[in-house]
Amino acid sequence: GDNNPGQEEQVGDETGNEPSATVEQSGTDTKGYEFNLTIKEKFPMVKAIEKTDYKNLEKKESKVLAMMEAAIGDAFGGGFPLESDSDFTSSDGIDEQVFVVGMEDDDTEKALMEGGIYHSTVDGNYYQYITYVTKNCYNVSGIDIAEFVDIFKKKFGVIVSESDLKAAAEKALAEAKRREDYYSLEQEIKTKGKGYEEIVTFTVEGFATEDGKIGYYASVGRERKYN
Repeated sequence: GDNNPGQEEQVGDETGNEPSATVEQSGTDTKGYEFNLTIKEKFPMVKAIEKTDYKNLEKKESKVLAMMEAAIGDAFGGGFPLESDSDFTSSDGIDEQVFVVGMEDDDTEKALMEGGIYHSTVDGNYYQYITYVTKNCYNVSGIDIAEFVDIFKKKFGVIVSESDLKAAAEKALAEAKRREDYYSLEQEIKTKGKGYEEIVTFTVEGFATEDGKIGYYASVGRERKYN
């Protein structure tokens, strides 16, 4: 699942937002980008990353699933069939992870959500995260852009303007077409709240499929380290 740039360390292999089974990916070219974001501390999906106890993490799968279900029910009224999983092998700087993945209506072209907890072997800290990836789009439509802006703001507390998102989507599509490969625009913002530090990652990624289709999707990730 490293077709979610910036989320590689958090995302299990089966959770990348695969635009289609025939996508060719030789590695994503990721560029820093200024989306002019505003980050809100309180947002409906925060229930998915509220501080929890990290002892016996391997037994926490059902708890993380319940947290995600509650958050999604609150923010979206359901609509994401969820599966939980865990991984306790050490790789890529992580040695403990429990996570929940949901695809809207079980459709790989539609929106994707992931949430979970992992332990970093790099700094010894536990992190809780939530990631949302939009449906795949094959052109830049004002209707899609307005829908994504609304979801990011109302569900995830991340405010981006329609014009900024549209410009990024157009650039990502054009670059993906030119390269016939993935091209990603990304911004990371570090924030602090009461009792935690947080990294917000916002991405717009263009992609090219083997059969010549060019598309894009946008994603937002919020990852907290509680003090």
